[in-house]
Amino acid sequence: MALAFTGSIPLAPAVLIDVLFIPALVFTFGREVVAGGNKRNLVVVAAVGFFGLANILFCLNAIGVFDNEYWSRVGLGVATVLIALIGGRIIPAFTRNWLAARGHKVQIPDMGVIDKIALVMTVLSVVLWVVLPDEPITAFMLVLAGIGLAARLTQWRGLKTIREPLLGGLHLAYIFLALSLILIGSSILQPGLVPFSSGLHLLTAGTIGLMTFVVMTRAALGHTNQPLTASPLIATALALVAGGAILRATAPWVSDFYMPLMYASAITWSLGFLLFAGTFGPAAFQQHAD
Repeated sequence: MALAFTGSIPLAPAVLIDVLFIPALVFTFGREVVAGGNKRNLVVVAAVGFFGLANILFCLNAIGVFDNEYWSRVGLGVATVLIALIGGRIIPAFTRNWLAARGHKVQIPDMGVIDKIALVMTVLSVVLWVVLPDEPITAFMLVLAGIGLAARLTQWRGLKTIREPLLGGLHLAYIFLALSLILIGSSILQPGLVPFSSGLHLLTAGTIGLMTFVVMTRAALGHTNQPLTASPLIATALALVAGGAILRATAPWVSDFYMPLMYASAITWSLGFLLFAGTFGPAAFQQHAD
């Protein structure tokens, strides 16, 4: 809210409020992680801390302390690692439970060699992208990381989840993640052939947008005591978010239709989240049984 009204209030206090938000968030849930003894989630605490660092760099850039481009890559890099890590936990677990509940005898492996290699390559490629964004070694690592994540995804039996959008959407978001890294890496090697913005928007509007939408929807359904399945309206909204991201990533490849695709992307993507707000917004102000 502070940043939204920087035209009416001084910039300095708005920036201070914004900068303090993520450290306060990290302290709040970090304390819970420590108290619960779940050391595995300390990685998430550290990652969100780096996201806060990216926000500080952004604010310093905004108020003119120094000119930098690190903040955007640090922020997106943290989001990439978090989705690769947490998505790799929840997607196979949710898929395994959903298939088992329907009597499917399908084995989904736990964390194995492929998973560990893919995650290590993702972290290394992100670090290189932050500090050496235009170097061939960065490009190769991003492409390899994308291939590794795609190989990881093939183990999770995603095709069997198409009937449930809230599960298939998670698999699709992870596909977007793998493709976005491959496209960003390819754009470094061949900028004349592969538009950088295509991979960038597949990562932001596609991976982050879709993963956020699905996880928020599952959480909202759970907290309002509803089954974890998509209604026709939510399934439509999910398709709009995914479709908007695909249109935005496609637009740089089709110069003659660039602006129409941009408008179509903005409308469909925003409409998907508007449907989410209209569906779950009223429920947020109602009391529900424990």
